[in-house]
Amino acid sequence: MKSIKLIFGKFKVQIALSLAARITLLLIGSGLDFYSWARVGYIKQEYFSHYGVMRQYNYGPFFSEVLSIIWRISELTQSRIIDTTLFTYPDSYPVSIESFTIDIGFNFKLFLLLFIFMFDLLIMLLLYKLFNSKVASFWIVNPYSILISSFWLREDSIMIAFILLFIYFYKKNNSRLALLFLSLSIITKHLFIFLPIWLIFKNFKKNFIYLSSYIFFAASFIPYILSFSNKDIPSSHSLNDIGIYGIFNDVINYRASNQYPLLSLLSFLNINSYEIWGSLFFYSVILIVGYYSRNESEVNSFLIYLLCIVGFTPGFQGNYLLYVLIPLYLYNRNIGITVSAYFSIIIFRVGNYYFKETSDFAVFLNKLDIYPAFVDTLICIFCIFVAYKFFKNISLDNRSSKHL
Repeated sequence: MKSIKLIFGKFKVQIALSLAARITLLLIGSGLDFYSWARVGYIKQEYFSHYGVMRQYNYGPFFSEVLSIIWRISELTQSRIIDTTLFTYPDSYPVSIESFTIDIGFNFKLFLLLFIFMFDLLIMLLLYKLFNSKVASFWIVNPYSILISSFWLREDSIMIAFILLFIYFYKKNNSRLALLFLSLSIITKHLFIFLPIWLIFKNFKKNFIYLSSYIFFAASFIPYILSFSNKDIPSSHSLNDIGIYGIFNDVINYRASNQYPLLSLLSFLNINSYEIWGSLFFYSVILIVGYYSRNESEVNSFLIYLLCIVGFTPGFQGNYLLYVLIPLYLYNRNIGITVSAYFSIIIFRVGNYYFKETSDFAVFLNKLDIYPAFVDTLICIFCIFVAYKFFKNISLDNRSSKHL
């Protein structure tokens, strides 16, 4: 405990600046995902299985339950209404009201920001222990991770904190806690769904236990499977109206987009759709890379995994850069800082702003056309290149204990 206090004392200036920036962004406006979280928080007060009621939540249940608790606290504290969002039922849902407006309290947004900020602080602490102080400082003060955690209020920091805890305890040979945090990471957001297989490639006997994370992931949905979303659902309900349908279609089979930025280089072959063989290509490549990187250290494997997930992604999204910020920074600090600054501008352009001046500035940024389509492809190619460099030339374990 004393060492943790000393570490946080070392970063007190960075923490203060980071928190001040987050509070400022909270007062400026919100990214579009925040409104989905508000819908989840509200609907969880009325229905048991949100998977059967709405189609905007595409992850395991951990974060949805957090949203439900924070929404309830916000209601109990009678927070001031600062925003609204429209909730629309799926077309097949048998209710007489098609849509309604949800009032969003200030406390819901504030408590959610503080909750995610705690995980960003945990990430900072773990990066300090696994790498060095410069990496930890970069995470907590760089504008991109701040925007993702405070303006967009995404759950990615929670997932990353859990996976770093997994690595920390895995390196200490504490398999029980390592399994717990690997499972929590996948239940929060299943970005690391292939990691247990990578671990099996490394050492089957030692890492077999981590396949249990798939069991915990599946078990986390049991309370929602076949549970009717509406207490008064008619007997003539459709399969679309039960939780299991929502889980399979909105979580397991969910695809954010299918533009396949890397495969778009093959457009000269006149292939218009990659939806079938493109996904197969993605899964195959991730498993092949996992096999050939089986002799890498735990930390290097983690970095290569992140870089390949983004490099070979079926659909690039604005928040994906968060997953490779640390690998890119470790490869080249200037590149990490530059990419972070550029994508901070990109994701700030899309949102709902409370002040006309801020809204006008976002409109101005959109008119500049600073995010052409080929940028996604370039980022993917560069991530693969950096993964190759880590695989070939760089051993981070030799310097992971040096706190510069």
